[in-house]
This record gives sequence, C-alpha cells and structure tokens, in this order.
Amino acid sequence: MLKKFASLVALVACVLPAPSSAFDPMSLLPSPPAVGASIIGSVVANKVGSDLIAELRAAGANLIGQGEASGNALLIRAGNEMNVLALNLSNAAGREVDKQVRHMSARVQPLMAHAQYVLDNRGRIEKLGYELKDSAVLDLRRVAAAYAPFEAFFVQRIDGAALLHKGMGDYSIAIAGVGLGQDSENLKSTVTFHLAGREVPARKVGYDANTALFRVPVSHINGRFKAKTLTRLPAAFRVTQQRKSFFGWGKPKSYVVPFEIALLPRYAGRLELVLTEPVYGWQRNDRLAIKQVRTTGDHNCPKCPNPPETPYSLSAVVPSSGLATPQPGDRRILEPNSWCHTDVRKIPIPFGRQRFIEQDFSGCPWTRRTGLVVTPDGSRVDAQYLVWGKAVTLELQAAVEEYTLLEQRTRPVAYDLFYDDILEIDAPNATGVSGRGRLQLVNGNSASMVLGLNDSAGTLSLQQKVPGPTHDRYQYLVRRPPQVDDTLQ
Repeated sequence: MLKKFASLVALVACVLPAPSSAFDPMSLLPSPPAVGASIIGSVVANKVGSDLIAELRAAGANLIGQGEASGNALLIRAGNEMNVLALNLSNAAGREVDKQVRHMSARVQPLMAHAQYVLDNRGRIEKLGYELKDSAVLDLRRVAAAYAPFEAFFVQRIDGAALLHKGMGDYSIAIAGVGLGQDSENLKSTVTFHLAGREVPARKVGYDANTALFRVPVSHINGRFKAKTLTRLPAAFRVTQQRKSFFGWGKPKSYVVPFEIALLPRYAGRLELVLTEPVYGWQRNDRLAIKQVRTTGDHNCPKCPNPPETPYSLSAVVPSSGLATPQPGDRRILEPNSWCHTDVRKIPIPFGRQRFIEQDFSGCPWTRRTGLVVTPDGSRVDAQYLVWGKAVTLELQAAVEEYTLLEQRTRPVAYDLFYDDILEIDAPNATGVSGRGRLQLVNGNSASMVLGLNDSAGTLSLQQKVPGPTHDRYQYLVRRPPQVDDTLQ
C-alpha cells in the first residue's frame, strides 16, 4: 500500500485535543458504540440514513466550492473525502439506507453516528483546511476497523487529486480500496478513469493489490488549467467488481466514485519586497571636536648663550577601523590648528604721540612649532614644539567628522513566483541592508518574509547566498504546494 493515507474523518480528528498518552489517531475519535449497543437519544438516532448521506454530500460540495473560490486545494481534498465517506455509507447501508438510524443494524449504526460527528465538526474542518501547512495523512481503514467488518464496496482514499501543471509526461492519479489494484483468486476488479463524463485512455499501473494507479497523459488535462488561479475538474472512477463464492463467480457490480481534481498553475503568487539600504557618509560632529591644552616647564636660562631647546608635543587619536572602505563609527580629523598662548600687555609711554606699546610677556617668542601632522586616514594628529624659554601654554584644536547613517533609502521590488523555480533577489551588500516583504499566494494565503530567511509559510526556501563585489544574490526555491502528492510521480 502507499505510505500516505488521507481521510476526512482523520482530518477532523486532528483538531481535537491530544491525550496525555502517546499519540494514537484513533484515540482522538469518539469511541464507536459496540455492536448491538443502542444509540437512541443521540442526535443521529432519528435521522434517516439517506438524509444523512445527502447532508454529507452537500457539505462536501460546499467545501469544494470554498476551495475553488479561495484557491485552497486542501478544502477541495476535504470535500472529496466527505463525498467518498458518503459513498461508503451508502454502500454499507444498502437496503437500510431509507430507515431511521435507530432502526438500522448494529453494524451500520456506528458508521452513521460517525458521519454525524463529521458533520458536527465541519467548521473545524474548514479552519484546519486553511491552517494546515501539510496534508493530513491518516488512513480511513483504521476508522472502519473499529466496527464489525462488512463486505460492501469500500473506497479507502483517492490520491493525486491536486495536480501541478507540467509541460510533458503523465499525471498520476490513484484510487485505493479493497481489491481495486491487482486481481486475486476471489475478487476481480475493472477500474476506468473519467474526466468530465468521458473515459480517458489512461494507462493503469498495477501498484499493489488494493490500489489502481493511472498515468494520464498531460494532453488530456493541460487545456483545463488557468494561468494564475486554481480551478477544478470533475472526474470519476468507474469500478466493476466480481466476487467468487462457494458457488462460483457472482454477478458483476458497478460503482461510480466521483471526485474533483484541483488544478494548480505553475504560477504561485507574487512577492512584494521592500529593500532598505542605509546611506552612510561623513558628517561633522562638533560634540566630538578636539581640544587639548598643555603647559610646559620653565626652560628660561638668561646666562646661557645657546639655551637648550626642549621638545613638546600634543596628540589626539580618534576611532578608526583602518579599512580602505569606511565603516560606521569611523572618525577622521580635519582642520587642525595649534598655537602658543601669548600674554600681550599694553605699556604706557609717557612721551611722544604713541600713548602705549604692546609687549608679549609670555615665553612664546622662545617657542617654535616644528610640525602639525594628520595621518593619511585622519585618525591621529600631532603638534610638535621646541621650547627654550619660560613656561608657556600650548593648545591643539581640530574638527572631527564621523562616518554615520545619513538616511534609510527604501526601494520596493516585486517578483512573480512559479512553483519549482529558483527566484533570485539581488541586494546591495553594504552593511545594514535588509529586506522585508509579503507573499500573496494563489491559494489565498499570505506570508511574511525577511530577506535571507525562509518565509513564514515555507513557500520560499533559501538555497544559497552568492556574494558579489557590490551586490549579493539570494537564491530561493519556490516549493510546490504540500497538497500536491509527490509519492505518485
């Protein structure tokens, strides 16, 4: 048998609270009544079996309609499974189908009760169909195994009812049920595949004893796809079975299993992304301005014919990465200036036209600046002096620029997404570049995305980041929808 099984009953069960013990799908379902037990008093007891089955079919049609309108293939799948459940109930009930459930046999009553449970939880089914990120994969046989076995025709599941457009080859669609695959010594089955009421010459593959797998050429289906929206295609399996008993082969019985195929285009949706690029530059910052003051020692020596010159220096350093390309936070020094503080006074003159003269009483006349140098990267400034007089005050000042954020420049970009394709996004590789966006998918879902990460729904899967001299290239795989069954391909 195929490894993946899906049933609406199990799908409903997934929304119930999990028990504290180890997970068991059957433990999430209501306990079925024992054979022969009375269900009088329950909601379903007074319902007529055919009415209950009609409710199931109507609910299934509603789910399929919602799925097509919203582009949600999981809802179409749930609707298919509800219709399959209705078909199984009809076959199991047989001649009892027009009785009230309270008057049905103990073998059929629990199945009807379970159908009512499914109807009561249809709201949860819809919610789950919208929220699931992967298909529910439990087996309808396990539900039936809880009841007394019956011999009526029973469909376990339909696989491959969500198809993603492809240009060549075959689509794979399968039906699973007792004896539908390879014939046995006691059961012969003939299964044909139909689209829109017509038999399609599909190639049947003997997958296993209970599964009929059909390879359908793309030419029979591709004309039904829409370019950018999900659409559905009516389909059916026609089954003829013949059983062997003690008296020989019985009369052939025929069954029709209608379902809807969800056709998904390659177009997955659209990504709208906003790239944010910080713009950095040099900006003067007066709060960082340099000011250093230093007083020298007294080197005055009146009796010295050649007084010794004593060196002094004033230095300042600012942070710098030292890289050829400036980095945020780097600083550089500009407009340096350094001088000796003078002490100029006015001295009165008692005679002549000039009433006073100015005289410097500091030691600056015996002080000489020998250098004022800024390093090439602007990170350091040095002022050099020689002093051979009395003490003086030296000062160094300079302006400082900082490499800082000037603005956040945004640029919107948009991309069409196609399933199984690689999406490439180019973004500047400058420090601080970021991207945030939103996906709007054809199935009606939306998801958020941060550049460099997978999106919140798992549609975009980052494969690699390719560095470049000025731009980096982000490569994403657009993953196919989870409801597309790859195990059949």
